[in-house]
Amino acid sequence: MRNWTSNHPALLQHLSPKDVEIKVLLSFGNEDVIKALGLQWNSTTDKLMLCLHIKQDKVPTKRSVLRSIASIYDPLGLLNPIIIQFKIFMQILCQLKVNWDDPLNTEVKEHWQEKTDLIEKGRVQGKAPCCH
Repeated sequence: MRNWTSNHPALLQHLSPKDVEIKVLLSFGNEDVIKALGLQWNSTTDKLMLCLHIKQDKVPTKRSVLRSIASIYDPLGLLNPIIIQFKIFMQILCQLKVNWDDPLNTEVKEHWQEKTDLIEKGRVQGKAPCCH
């Protein structure tokens, strides 16, 4: 552990300024957030902020879909409802016996793009209040 932070400013007053985490402005709107364990945390509002980006290949394959799913970092499981949808999609690819490096057919490709477009349009970004 390098620095300390808290959602209660009075707790930080007793610490040396060099030991207090500085809020960094990240790409989550104009809110001051602190990056903690790979997540963004707004200590003022006490909310975790999640931002999910899926890299889309021009020609998606079963391998690239799995790579995209596996790249999602979610240590708290907050994105499980979304990740499960992606895993079900991957299961469908396996049931269709799609080869790993073959391009997805048009119908399946459109289905994948619909799922990833929801994320890229920001409909999955969200804020979750921290529990006390």
